[in-house]
Amino acid sequence: MKPIEELLRKELRTERKLDPKKDVVLLGEGSIEHAVAKDLLEKIFNGRVKIVSVTKTTKRANVFFPTTLERELAQGLRDFLEDADTKLAAPPIMHTIPEATVLAYAKKNGLEGTVAERDDVRALLELLQARQPQTKAALRKSFDALGKEGKKFTRQDPRADG
Repeated sequence: MKPIEELLRKELRTERKLDPKKDVVLLGEGSIEHAVAKDLLEKIFNGRVKIVSVTKTTKRANVFFPTTLERELAQGLRDFLEDADTKLAAPPIMHTIPEATVLAYAKKNGLEGTVAERDDVRALLELLQARQPQTKAALRKSFDALGKEGKKFTRQDPRADG
């Protein structure tokens, strides 16, 4: 079993409310993350579950949005910096897997798709990671802890304290 498959299996086991009796629906058809998620899920379920690809949200059960660790962290940082609260159309899948691992798997297995563009927040995240190698892991743990408690990042205006 490949390490990326082990990471996804662990994520499905520990974090996802996946009903193995129903089809798995993946949003974001056309992205490299979608192609990798579909390929891995087909290998994991080995034909026991149908993997369906859609481009728009749906009310069906087992709907997931394929992403990567870096995309999730960048969105969390962007929300914090812009004081926003982005709502995903579906729960993320593969959000614990580094983008480099996803891209390497896609290349090795001949999978194609679009790659997310880099922006200032992604550049900042990469800069922090280069200087402090545990940055991504620490941010992910913080986001997970806040998410489990139902909290949202909020910025406080220092002038508001009197």
